Amino acid sequence: RLKGVKLYMDGSPFNGGAAFADPYENTPLTNDRMGLKKDHIGEVNYSGKAFAELVKKYHEKDYQIAIHVQGETAIDIALDAIKEAQKMNPRPDNRHRLEHNALITNEQIKRAKQLGVTLSFFVDHITYYGDKLEQIIGAERLNRYMPLGSAIREGHFASVHTDNPVTPLGSLRAVKAAVLRQAHKTGETIGRQEKLSIYDALKTITINPAWQFFEEDQIGSIEIGKSADFVILAQNPLIIDPQKL
Repeated sequence: RLKGVKLYMDGSPFNGGAAFADPYENTPLTNDRMGLKKDHIGEVNYSGKAFAELVKKYHEKDYQIAIHVQGETAIDIALDAIKEAQKMNPRPDNRHRLEHNALITNEQIKRAKQLGVTLSFFVDHITYYGDKLEQIIGAERLNRYMPLGSAIREGHFASVHTDNPVTPLGSLRAVKAAVLRQAHKTGETIGRQEKLSIYDALKTITINPAWQFFEEDQIGSIEIGKSADFVILAQNPLIIDPQKL
């Protein structure tokens, strides 16, 4: 089934493409290895007006719209466009989705909820690149990087993803990342307040993404009448050491 479209508002934090509200840190990693100029700020791919027209086009055709956003500036433009589309053609249960959400703010999380926009987080950034993140965004922003816990507390049916081939496939590894939030190379915990319980993290790869795709009545949990779409695990993930997930 053709469920919708994906649009790209900004790029990756790791090549200077994320449209953060504040500049990248000036470090040997950003200025020398990544080749960014001093006080670099990533650009967005569309003006607000152009993006609003694009969102309106697909919104009016009843598509779901997924938008690649990493920085606060990109997220604001995306939410503004959806708000405008909703004003002209209300779809209260649209479930348009913001993808990745590296530095989404608490205010933006709340605003997305009000607009009926759902969130999916690329928590693998913490596992694979966590040891370099402070050199890119600094300690203060690092503490709120990929704020999955904040989204769940705000009532979002948030999901996690691996964005293969950027990182390998492996949904339970993403669950482990959401639970522990540890950088693989250093073991450092990043954004301790954004950790999830194992149970809530399991929902981010099962019933929550099913809901995001309007398929919660067919898949995503074990219930009478749903597809018998099972994965048999060797151990109970709710009670084992999270390091063994």
